[in-house]
Amino acid sequence: MKIKVSVEGGVSVFSVDGKLNFESQRILHKEFKKNATSHGSKYIFDLSGVTVIDSIGLALLVAMNRTVVAMDGKFCVVLKEGAAREPVLITSLNALFPVFDDIQSAHKYM
Repeated sequence: MKIKVSVEGGVSVFSVDGKLNFESQRILHKEFKKNATSHGSKYIFDLSGVTVIDSIGLALLVAMNRTVVAMDGKFCVVLKEGAAREPVLITSLNALFPVFDDIQSAHKYM
């Protein structure tokens, strides 16, 4: 997994490539914890480069969303059509947080 964290217009953007699963979720969680207290309360998780999300990856998204909501912040995810998006839609997580097709739409939401 590769993670790039940037701040664009007061929004923290986590761009992730690879698999979001049991083996890799700790890396994203660590980066989120490091940045959650220092860069405002608007977060875009650009997972358009993610190829696989398992149940542990889904649980991490839920946990990070709860943290952001508790800070009165905004949280959303960017996922392209495909295998990584399917688990999010099947579990109806898109009812918990917005899921966008592209980063531009996510920025408009913020």
